[in-house]
Amino acid sequence: MHSTARRNEAATNDRISYGVDEAAAVTGVGRSYLYEAIKHGELATLKLGKRRIVMREDLMAWLATKRAA
Repeated sequence: MHSTARRNEAATNDRISYGVDEAAAVTGVGRSYLYEAIKHGELATLKLGKRRIVMREDLMAWLATKRAA
């Protein structure tokens, strides 16, 4: 892996929040699936202006519920 890609990956893993597209990328879950989870109240988000922000801890908790299912 290229050193720039490694730095970007490490920076992404250290973040406390993600945009929906970024959350989809780090989890490997489709964008539309995340938006459905948000719509149904399964995944908490913050609305900042026009952006939806997913907190890392909320994303991890949501994923944990999927593991248990």
